[in-house]
Amino acid sequence: RFKLQIEATIEGQVRTFELPIDRRQRSFALPVSAKPSAVRVDPGFRVLSRVTLTAPRGWLLAGLDQDCPVFRIRSARALAKEGSPEAVTALGDALQTDPCWQVRAELAGLLGDVRGPVAQAALLTSLDQADQVTRHRRAVVAALSGFDDEAVHERLMACVLEESSLFAQAEAAVSLGKLRSPLVKAAAEHLMGQDSWADWSAAKGLIALGASRDASALTTLVEHTGAAFRPRIRGAAAEALGQLADEQESVRAEALEALVGLAHDSPFRVRLAAIGALGRVKDPRGASVLGKLHSSAPDGRTRRMAYEALAEIQDGRSGEAALSGLKAELERLRTEQVALRGRLERLEPVPDE
Repeated sequence: RFKLQIEATIEGQVRTFELPIDRRQRSFALPVSAKPSAVRVDPGFRVLSRVTLTAPRGWLLAGLDQDCPVFRIRSARALAKEGSPEAVTALGDALQTDPCWQVRAELAGLLGDVRGPVAQAALLTSLDQADQVTRHRRAVVAALSGFDDEAVHERLMACVLEESSLFAQAEAAVSLGKLRSPLVKAAAEHLMGQDSWADWSAAKGLIALGASRDASALTTLVEHTGAAFRPRIRGAAAEALGQLADEQESVRAEALEALVGLAHDSPFRVRLAAIGALGRVKDPRGASVLGKLHSSAPDGRTRRMAYEALAEIQDGRSGEAALSGLKAELERLRTEQVALRGRLERLEPVPDE
């Protein structure tokens, strides 16, 4: 039981309602003298909650101009879910103008989920704004991983070569990998050839190769799990091997052999990465070493990770193909729905005769 405040702006005046919440589900009808221009749920953040909005588009568009970043993010999420051309355009405009980088980062991710030419153009425009902070730029290049377009590939590669931030530079390479871009090998080689804090660049270059799902990356990844490399690089190579083997059956046996060896005998960081990778691959051939680690490893974190990886293997790969197909079909339907809604909104209304 708690009190939930609702704040409505009506003809320029703010009116506050207090709703008595005493059950899981309840509907309220609030008397107002005119249609509100904006509504806020729990404006003082007194309730620990996750709020999802379903509201008229006008309210949501107005929500992008509110003074509180949280309310702007809530409105943006609801607009992205709606997915209309007007909503996507508003999100793109907000990405260029919002004063808070956390909100801009959220907007970038939402536009990456919505996709479409308007979203792509907004992300590329935002990336060209030199005054944006690193964490904003990193979010933008991550969002661009959903746009398989030559202009996006080239812009991401330019980030790898020219970006001053290691984090944004590395994220751009990973995005190229997710896009299976022909540029990903050059991007990975560039990162792996430069020194950086905590081997960040080299590690991300390896992750990009794993994300590319290119079987030819196997040799490079296995090589970098070797003892000649530092633990962070070896751990990243193990993680990338797990991603590659998960999606490329042709390399699975060789990748598993390398991962089992790392899980059995390697430094702590590398061992944890190999255990996680074995769980991701879900191949029963990795169960033996995981079982031994779960029962006898001296470190509690190792035992726990081995247990979780074993559970993933026991769940197996059954049904994954069907689930993947269902996700692809839902994505296709969502894309068609957005396109249809755009066409409908551009149609002029037929005049009454």
